[in-house]
Amino acid sequence: MEYLLTVTRTKTGLPAVAETGAAGKTKGFARILCRDNGGKKTATYLPQPEEIEDIGHVVFVLQKNDYCIAVERSRTTAYKITVTQFSGTIDDQEQALFELRHSYSGKRWDVMPPEYLQPAIEAAKAKSQAELPAGAWYQTKQPSPPVSPSAPVLKPGDFVPSFLGIRELRQIADDEFSVCLTNGVQFLVYIKECLPKRNNG
Repeated sequence: MEYLLTVTRTKTGLPAVAETGAAGKTKGFARILCRDNGGKKTATYLPQPEEIEDIGHVVFVLQKNDYCIAVERSRTTAYKITVTQFSGTIDDQEQALFELRHSYSGKRWDVMPPEYLQPAIEAAKAKSQAELPAGAWYQTKQPSPPVSPSAPVLKPGDFVPSFLGIRELRQIADDEFSVCLTNGVQFLVYIKECLPKRNNG
């Protein structure tokens, strides 16, 4: 079975979908998105309070194989859950095609979802019960680590003495190192693969 979900576009033209939800005393619904491994997606936009009704709670760039988990709640603990996966296709009407993977109704699954999807499913169920729902399953971009305030700030023309040593070398990412010299200067080093130039002659 296939489902269609309307996408919007980011400023750079990428397809985007929002996490949404609302709840009352007896009914509620929620829609969240997650990665193909069930992990949290990085938010591309967090709407302001006055925008939530029109946009949603969190906006994500849609990627192939992302999951969409939709929950409809009636009464307190009666749920209908649909887990679909983005096929990678978007039609001319800006409708993203999702394929059904798992469905829950009448307290049973047609096909049991994998364990890695359980945290996201539980987050969607909780969102359908929240009277003031907010973003339930997302992460934000991590800012770059600040430079130590004790490190001196060099100005153009400042002289840096020779024969310096490294006081501390700390890896802060797969391709990023923080280096502190013996004179107190601290800087970041990024590792980049360099390929040899081909000799066309």
